[in-house]
Amino acid sequence: MRTALQRLDGRLVFIEPKSERSKRTIPIPDAYLDALKAHPVRQIAERLAAGDHWQEQRLVFPSSLGTPLDPRSLARSFCPTL
Repeated sequence: MRTALQRLDGRLVFIEPKSERSKRTIPIPDAYLDALKAHPVRQIAERLAAGDHWQEQRLVFPSSLGTPLDPRSLARSFCPTL
C-alpha cells in the first residue's frame, strides 16, 4: 500500500502521494527488518484486547483499535529528552 496519511476536514484519511518521487522504496537495515517481522505476533495481543472494536486496516503501527495513529497524539506520547 503506497498511500499517505493526511488530515482533511479534521479527520485522518489516506491519499495518493503527491508526486512520483513520493512513491519511493526506503531501504531498511536487516536488524530493523527482524523486529518488523516479529511485530505481527505482538499485535495479536492488541487485537484481542480491542475485541470487536478492532478495525483492521493493515497498518504496521496502528492505534490500540487498529486505526491510524493521530500524529498529534503520537507527538504528545514522547517525553522530552533534555
